[in-house]
Amino acid sequence: MALIAVIDSGIGGLTVLKRLRNDFKGFNFVYYGDNENVPYGNKTINELKDRLENILNDLSSYNPDCLVVACNTLSVTFENDLLKYEIPVVLTLPPYNKQGDYLLCTPNTSNSGYVKKNFGGNVLPLPMLASEIERNVLNLSNVRVDYDLKGVPNYAKRLVLGCTHYLYLEEKPP
Repeated sequence: MALIAVIDSGIGGLTVLKRLRNDFKGFNFVYYGDNENVPYGNKTINELKDRLENILNDLSSYNPDCLVVACNTLSVTFENDLLKYEIPVVLTLPPYNKQGDYLLCTPNTSNSGYVKKNFGGNVLPLPMLASEIERNVLNLSNVRVDYDLKGVPNYAKRLVLGCTHYLYLEEKPP
């Protein structure tokens, strides 16, 4: 049976894993959540490269058939490198910008060529939100985003969540 490896900087990728398990019922999965080093969105490129190399080395013993990079920061930072990996790699990238979209993401994601090309200046980097969600996942009412969202301009028609951690807020009670 095929094995899909899913990696993320922490718990954010569990949202991706849940969807994959629903869509690919005949597959086995291994999840690597790097909770010790979350968030990735504030790390240097060298730190991210070291983390990614360590994760890929750790996962090599599982001999996965496919790798899903659930972390948007890793996906946009190492897009070209990961696509050259020896097994199929699926990246999570923020969806292509439609007119009026505004991307909420980590600082590293906001600085990537992918985001600059597809979102231009319609980006709001949120340096601490992934960490706050990670710390409060069992009580999301403690996560305050109202101050962060004051940075979104009035012309924004739709907010795009550019970090898998942010998906937890979709179901957050008001």
